[in-house]
Amino acid sequence: MKKLSMLLVLVLVAALLTTPSLAEGTTYTQAPMLDAKVEGGELPPVAERLPEEPLVVAPGVVSYAEYFTDYQIGKYGGTMKSVRNSATWDGWLWCILNEFAIESVSGEGKDFYGNVFKDWEVSDDFTTYTFYLRKGMKWSDGEDLTTEDVAWKFEKDHGNEQLTSVWPTMLRTGNKADGTPCTLEVLDDYSFKLTFDGAYPGFILLCASNGVYDYFVAPAHYMKDFHIETADEAELTAKCEANGYSLDQWFSLYELYDNTAWDCAAANQIGCPTLGPWMTVSMDGSTATFERNPYYWKVDAQGQQLPYVDYMTSTYCVDKEAIAVKILGGEVDYTYEWIPLNEIGLFAQGAEAGKYKIVTKTLLHRTGADLYMNFTYEDENWRGVVNQYDFRAAIAYALDNAEICDSVYFGFGVPGDNYTITEYNPEKAGELLDGIGMTKGSDGWRTYPNGEPCEIELAYSQWMTTYEPTAVLVAEYLRAIGLNIKMKFVDNDLMDTLQYANDLQMSINFSHGPVYIQSTADYQPYKMAANYYYYWLNQGATGEEPSELLGTWFNDYLYSCYGVAAEEIDATHQKQIQFLKDNLLAIMPVQDIVQPCAVANRIMNFPTEGGYNLDDCRAGEDLWINE
Repeated sequence: MKKLSMLLVLVLVAALLTTPSLAEGTTYTQAPMLDAKVEGGELPPVAERLPEEPLVVAPGVVSYAEYFTDYQIGKYGGTMKSVRNSATWDGWLWCILNEFAIESVSGEGKDFYGNVFKDWEVSDDFTTYTFYLRKGMKWSDGEDLTTEDVAWKFEKDHGNEQLTSVWPTMLRTGNKADGTPCTLEVLDDYSFKLTFDGAYPGFILLCASNGVYDYFVAPAHYMKDFHIETADEAELTAKCEANGYSLDQWFSLYELYDNTAWDCAAANQIGCPTLGPWMTVSMDGSTATFERNPYYWKVDAQGQQLPYVDYMTSTYCVDKEAIAVKILGGEVDYTYEWIPLNEIGLFAQGAEAGKYKIVTKTLLHRTGADLYMNFTYEDENWRGVVNQYDFRAAIAYALDNAEICDSVYFGFGVPGDNYTITEYNPEKAGELLDGIGMTKGSDGWRTYPNGEPCEIELAYSQWMTTYEPTAVLVAEYLRAIGLNIKMKFVDNDLMDTLQYANDLQMSINFSHGPVYIQSTADYQPYKMAANYYYYWLNQGATGEEPSELLGTWFNDYLYSCYGVAAEEIDATHQKQIQFLKDNLLAIMPVQDIVQPCAVANRIMNFPTEGGYNLDDCRAGEDLWINE
């Protein structure tokens, strides 16, 4: 870090990592698959493709570094194989292709080091942040990454109302929806300054929690052909029409082709420049193929340009059974979270046969399968009860959390005492419902207080293996206290769409916020109160004014961890969780979840034990295949 005041050293981070450097005289080398392209003139020599100061990846410069107990210099070649349950999204690939501006070795809001941003400075009052790019760093098509790409993101993307209706909250003072947007000052080709009108001590933590494409950079040279202000009108019209849009819908085309790790397994990402270790190059039916980025800007301690692996593939499977077949057949190198906990014995047998090893994370980076009750679902009878604490408490008392732990998680989790009421007391649940006027009719089902029939739709998907069995149990528990639950299966790719649209009454899903310190704002507010959240986020432009309870949650708790210095984050996070529990904003029946996963024995430099979020916090450029 440069020019940091003693105050900043003391209060911004608990420790700063000094990244390793190469020995003097080290010669850069590249993967053999690139040799012919260099010799044929298709690529410049490797030294010319790297920045002046590439990031040197070594045992201590990976997230959760302490868990890499057998870290080795790798060798080049091979293809890593992945599976996904979405047409366009692959969980593992999202993790390893989603480069961050700044990284954290611990993943716990400290031990930061430069990633895409080589270095940074912060003013003593936490209002001004100066960032430095790596001189000579390039996009995957060979174009330089410069502050032109930063200015594009701020001026043409964030600054265009059709692309960004409201300035991003992260780039507002204090990470608050009503905070003043920061101002950008480009200093030169490789440095820029962001200024806030008030103290924002948690900004570096957010820089290490969000992908660099979301907020800071876009490949300006590529995106200009999709933007109404810079593209040739005739060419843009043709592109729009080819994708089913009219010219006045150009922003939809832009978003379709914009660089995003979320859609990494989508055909529209082919040809889009990236800063990640692999780039999307083809789609063959259900399989997406990714090829090494020849301009990747990281090297190992011996000067070998990363990544080690030449190719990655991601194959779409329609359900968990199809994923299981591929895993057991040895066609998957890393299983992410796709192993059903009740079938761990079956997969362990496969491990004994030598196909792969079972790796146990001590803590999952998110909650498991939670019950969200939509406070703004468009049904006045429902709103009348869900906004009452006694109704939400009745739901909590009706759930047998211990049975969920045993039947869904098979002991790989414990009742969620930190997050919700864990006492199983259906009698008390019934008394609470009686107390708010939801009495049982002659058919045994409860009515709303006005006497109208009460039917509640519970939506679930198979996105994670715990969702469906949790939904089945929740439905049984709630029916047992007289609530007429109608289960609704939703396709994985449709679930978020329906929740964003405020179309789901109750649903099973997850949240990062209670567990992962890097994402303490990710409580999925659009799942619990979509219309309230949009009003708050967009400052009244959309949605509806929040209730006092949800307004307090949004204003005082949701983003509270980013308004305090590093040593206050843990205590602030605990207050956040306590408010969630005290008011039962969502019901999270299980905590401290262990997620076994399988890693092919041929994959090296994968953490073998401990930590949480091990797959979700690192680019994977240092994984290699030993065959």
